[in-house]
Amino acid sequence: MSDTIEHLSGEWTIHQIVEHHRGLLSAIQAGASTLDASGITEVDSAGLQLLVAARQSLLRQGRELHLIATSPCVRDALAAYGLDANLHPVHQE
Repeated sequence: MSDTIEHLSGEWTIHQIVEHHRGLLSAIQAGASTLDASGITEVDSAGLQLLVAARQSLLRQGRELHLIATSPCVRDALAAYGLDANLHPVHQE
């Protein structure tokens, strides 16, 4: 299964998380393990929880999550919740 980049965008908050969950699940099933988070404009704990769940799902498959090009709000939220060490975001300016 080849890796593809899934481009994430919009608000990753409790109000939109169901739609993002469906899309992310489909992308992972299609082979994506690299997530470009530069298009995320807002994120809360529900959005972060979904990213952590995606990482765990990939790890169970023997794959790694690659979180690239994180937007400022994603970087801030990861740091605030202490998740930057777990998700290992790569910042591309």
